[in-house]
Amino acid sequence: MKKKFRHILIISFIVMSIVFIAINFTKERNSFISRKETIAQEVVNNINLKLELLLMSITNLKTNELVQAFNYNPDDYYNISQVLEVIKNKNNLNSKLGYKISLGNIKTDLIIANNGTYHNKKIQEFILDEFTKKRSIRSKFYNNNIYIYIKDNFYNSTNNLYWIIEIDKNLFFKEALKSNYDKWTITVENNEILLNTPIDNEGLLSKLSKKVTFETLLDLKTSFYISYQFLIAIFLKEVFTTLFFLGILFLGIDYLINSLYNQIKEIAKKLSFTSNNSENEEGNEISFINKTLDSIYNEKDSLIDKINTLSISDRRKNLRDFILGIREFKDYSNMTKKFLKILNPNLKIVLLEIYDGDSKEDVENFKIVRDYIKESFADTDNCEYINIDYKSILLIFEDEKREVLDEGFEYFLQNLKSGKNLNLVAAISEEIETIDNLPKRYIECKKILESRYLFSNQRVLFKDKIQTDKVGFIYSIETEAKLSSKLLNNNPVGAKRIIEEIFEEIDSLNSNVKIKELAALFHKTFSRILIQLKEIEQNHEISQIDIDFILTEKTTTSLKEDLLNLISEVSKYRKEIENIDEEIIKEKIVNYINENYKIDFSLENLADHLGFSFKYTSVLFKKIMGDNFKNYINLYRIDIAKKIMLNDEKVKIKDLAEIIGFNSSNTFIRVFKRYEGVSPNQWYLENKR
Repeated sequence: MKKKFRHILIISFIVMSIVFIAINFTKERNSFISRKETIAQEVVNNINLKLELLLMSITNLKTNELVQAFNYNPDDYYNISQVLEVIKNKNNLNSKLGYKISLGNIKTDLIIANNGTYHNKKIQEFILDEFTKKRSIRSKFYNNNIYIYIKDNFYNSTNNLYWIIEIDKNLFFKEALKSNYDKWTITVENNEILLNTPIDNEGLLSKLSKKVTFETLLDLKTSFYISYQFLIAIFLKEVFTTLFFLGILFLGIDYLINSLYNQIKEIAKKLSFTSNNSENEEGNEISFINKTLDSIYNEKDSLIDKINTLSISDRRKNLRDFILGIREFKDYSNMTKKFLKILNPNLKIVLLEIYDGDSKEDVENFKIVRDYIKESFADTDNCEYINIDYKSILLIFEDEKREVLDEGFEYFLQNLKSGKNLNLVAAISEEIETIDNLPKRYIECKKILESRYLFSNQRVLFKDKIQTDKVGFIYSIETEAKLSSKLLNNNPVGAKRIIEEIFEEIDSLNSNVKIKELAALFHKTFSRILIQLKEIEQNHEISQIDIDFILTEKTTTSLKEDLLNLISEVSKYRKEIENIDEEIIKEKIVNYINENYKIDFSLENLADHLGFSFKYTSVLFKKIMGDNFKNYINLYRIDIAKKIMLNDEKVKIKDLAEIIGFNSSNTFIRVFKRYEGVSPNQWYLENKR
């Protein structure tokens, strides 16, 4: 019996070893290929994003009035100098991504480039040869750069302009160049160019074609190799690992069984087990061993120790907490290495935030765009980024001039709006001077963004652009939100108090307030409030409320008086609407609840029944029924449950929960206890007759 068991053990070891080696080898190989494919796809996606930006850059330049003037009059040197500045400004950001744009006119051999204007015969020959004249777009590899020529009729135009795009191979395709084990090539006009030199190009070739195309001119492909040495290494690793662990396991089992077997045999001898009936003796011993092993396997889970791992604090989180004022640091060495590298008195911060933070669509888009922003600035030596929250991201720049940041982010945000359908606004701080001022400058940027509605035509804001001595007076977004809340909840007293507080603050300034700007500010605020009111009162017309008279006011006193009257008018209008057929609506609500409390219905279902919007139904329900929808329905169902329990003592909690519309007995018990303080059974025992 013992030999038979050992034979089974050996066969099991061999079979399990083969199975584990095959499974793990296949898994490792597939994992390697999958990682390679994922990395290649990420590289292609990044380069495609750059191509999209390149096309948007050309489109943006084409709409420039100075560029259009150069199209019709290429000999106006003053205009050429202006166009040169436009090209330089655009290429400040483009060059960081690995490309530059030059502009020419087919009527002259003059080319406007980033470093000036020039007459380049080689490029002219490249552009104006007979082959090119027949085509609107072509490309060429020259001096380690890729030149793309685009004639303007490529964009369905009869213009005289042409564009020369100079792509720096090493910078534009830097993601591909970083790879040491993959082969990346790009095809330019049917000529295949090797972008990098892989270390290992021997073995099993696995081709993966990932295309990056620019109107069929550029075709990026990658191939990676799985060498025989790599496959052998994986196989040997899995063989060694499997044999080692399974060997230990099976040797341990064999040792344990052998030890137990010998001990049981000794016990059997002491218990007068004789060898006269060897089969019976050995059978009893094996039976006892099996029982012992069963006991060991049942108790093994209770012998496993828990391992606690200490999490390592994230450097980027430390920097974020410091900027937000959550934590103070005496030692800044725990910040990100890039931040420490750029740390100097000339730092500026740029706070990017969603223009409309309450838009769910924009918040979802920002999750994607935030990664794009990080990628755009990750390789910039003088910039560090920090995630702030779900609607904003902070960038820290070293030694960047205000004009460069203003122009660069105006262009960057414009492209995000057109290309990514996301409207962002940027606040740029003054110089930080010392690292201790970093939280202060962040708060400064937040205050700047509070004024973005007043400057809705600007994407990039600076502190000096919103100084009160230039715009007269402004109040915060929080103040506008409070005023809006009071009016939407029909609280005219509270709304008027906010207006009084605003004008008290104006009076305390002891300065000449610009009445036109102040009136425009209030006009924008009440316009947004009426839009929200229209959304709530979808079944009523609110266009009769006129607010344009605000813009005609001459003094702060008359403006204040008219605003208070406007609040009274809005409140009166709200009351008139709310008094319309209130009893009829209440009757409809009560009847709907009586007919549907047995099912799990929602406020949205009730709103559909009444024909009102969700928001209006929520406000109307609380006003008419005296409580919010959730509390009212819960109390209504609990009252019915009490009556049923008193009339039917045999009813089960599960059946009772189903009768009154709860989706489970646990939910019913939890809700009942929340309102009554005791469980349904306890309540019944205390209140039964």
